[in-house]
Formats: sequence, C-alpha cells, structure tokens
Amino acid sequence: MAAGVVAACLCAPVGCWVVLRGNVFLGDAMTHGMLPGVALSALLGFDVLVGGFVAAVAMAVGVAAIGRSSKLSSDTSIGLLLVGMLALGVVIVSRSQSFAVDLTGFLFGDVLAVQTADLVTLGVALIVTLSAVVVGHRAFVAVTFDARKAATLGLRPDIAVPTLTVLVAIAMVASFHVVGTLLVLGLLIAPPATALLWVRSIPRVMTVSAVLGSLAVYVGLLISWHADTAGGATIAGVAVLMFFASTVARRIVAKWKPAVRSMGSVAASVCLVTACSGGAAPPAAPSAEGPGDEVVVEGARELDGPLTRLVLVDPGSGATAVYDAVDETETPIGEFGPVAVSAVTAASHIWRRATARRSWTPVHGPSTTATTTTTSPPIPRSSGPSTGRWLR
Repeated sequence: MAAGVVAACLCAPVGCWVVLRGNVFLGDAMTHGMLPGVALSALLGFDVLVGGFVAAVAMAVGVAAIGRSSKLSSDTSIGLLLVGMLALGVVIVSRSQSFAVDLTGFLFGDVLAVQTADLVTLGVALIVTLSAVVVGHRAFVAVTFDARKAATLGLRPDIAVPTLTVLVAIAMVASFHVVGTLLVLGLLIAPPATALLWVRSIPRVMTVSAVLGSLAVYVGLLISWHADTAGGATIAGVAVLMFFASTVARRIVAKWKPAVRSMGSVAASVCLVTACSGGAAPPAAPSAEGPGDEVVVEGARELDGPLTRLVLVDPGSGATAVYDAVDETETPIGEFGPVAVSAVTAASHIWRRATARRSWTPVHGPSTTATTTTTSPPIPRSSGPSTGRWLR
C-alpha cells in the first residue's frame, strides 16, 4: 500500500508535464523501451533499475536525434524505435530460460511483492523529482507552452527538455515494480488527465493528481484483494475508470451550472430587494384594479400622449417625488412612510431583464434624477405598490 501511494505521488508531477506537453506516446515508447535494458541487466547480473533507466533515456534521445536528422515526424520516429527496442528486448529474453517468471513481474508488476529496498528507491526518486520540479518550475512552464519564448527569457530549453525526459524515465523505472512497465503509463497519465478536468493551475493539477493516484491505488488493491485479480492491472484500470467517470460528471456539471448560477443570481436579488425594503408593511392598496395588471390610483388621470412622468420613491423614508422626463424637473410630493417592495415582483423583473441582456437601474430617492428613453420599457406593474412607477 505504501509503495503504491509513493509511486502515485511520484508519477503525479511528471505525468502533469507529460500530458501538458502532449508526450503521451513518447512515454508509452519509453515504457516499452525499458525492456531490453532490464533484460540485459538481468542476464549480466547488474541492477535492473539501472539498465531500465539507461534504456529509457536512450529511447528518448534516439527519438530526438531521428527527429532532427530526418524529415520524419516525431510519431514515426517514436513508432520505429518502439518496435525496435521491444523486439530487441524479446530477443534478449528468449536467450534466457530463467527470465520468463521475472519478465511477468516486470511487465505487469506485483505491488504485494515490493521489498524495503524498492520502497527506499521510490522515496529517493520522489525526493529527486519534487526537488527538480520545484527548482525548474518556471523553465518547465515556459518550455511547455512556448520553447522560443523560454529561450528568449534565458530559461535554457536545451536543458529543461532533457531534464523532463530524465524525470519521466526516473518515474517509470522506480514505479514499474508496482504496476509494471506496460501499465505504469496508466498511473502516469490517468490521474493528471482527470485532474485537468477540474482544475487549471499546474500546482493544483499535481496535487489533485497525487490524491487521485493514491485513491486509485487504495481502491485497486481493495478490489484486487476481494476479486483475486492482478494488483497492478486493477490499479491502472481504476485510474482509467476514474477519468471516464470524471468526464461524465464534468459534462453534467457543465450542463446544470448555468441554471444553478442564474437561480443563485435571482435569489441574491430577492434577498437584496427584501433587505432594502426594511421589512415594513406596505401602504394601503390602490382603490381599484383594472383589467390585467393595470392599477387605478385615485387622483391620477390618463394621458393620451407618451409616458413622460416617473414616480420616485425612497423605500426607507417614503419620500416621493414626480420626475418629468420632458422638462427634466423633479417635483417633491411628500413623505408617506416606509415602503416595502414586492420581492417576487422585483425578482421576476430582474430575471426578465437579465435574460433579455438589458441593463436596468432602479432610481430611488427624491434627489435622484433619471432620464427616460424610448428603448427602455416601463417598469412592470404589480398589484402592490413599487418604486419607479409610471403615471398614466
């Protein structure tokens, strides 16, 4: 369990750069390119970690060299070296009759067979990787998104790119005991790809990737224990399933997020209008109501021309004035006590204006002036009194 968590934390920062740089295929080729180095080291009695590391770095260097010296694309050079290194590894393995069992563990891993020395190796690799990521963060960011700009800023992309390649090789070599070389790419790629669905900051992507990778290790080992399946394959499978589950969840959130945000805006508007009303009781209702939402007020008279007057009401004091849009004059009427604005009416008005993508600023207070235009429709009427009402 501890080895799997350390491996997940090791693969998280490296996998983040692999995903952002679009070098997933190169990472896959490096995992397969480790085979001849490991097989040759096992036959000669050397440390398999050293052999795998040298083979992985040689794979990356070969891809870069072919890309510079020929007109072939990077995918073509990666494919050629992938097949060549894998074939060389199989040939070396076929010459040994005692390496078949070890080859199974190398390809598919065995997290339950990790020894103390392997755990120490993972810890050292994690410390080295985190130190390099922290020190070279600025250079890695620049070379990931614009290598020319990195060179202009003096960040040495000729050093940053090989350093990233070495970090990928370290992560793969140190982690293959947990999930195997064929499945280490799942632990290297799946958690960062899942994290990028939810966060955008690179440090956050690395942190979330480490958490998701550790969770995949825990769930994978739990399933492997009860279902009697291969631990490394189950861990890699859980990591990939987490990505697809997050993709579905992200689409659901993206679908409902605008509606939830709009509801929150309306709720905030309702709270604001209700708070501004002061909680006071509304004044007496109008004497009569006309058809529809028309309100008939005693003393008001119907105008044949356009609507040119606006009633301005201060909800706190009830100070009322009439603003003439033609003469641009404001005539105070008096104070009639606090006024409560209908929250439902105000919220529905704000909702209609927001969906129509028009701006509306209510005018309150006798000292406030406003101008009317033909493009701004009158404030909707309601059965209760409200501020900013047009006179007939």
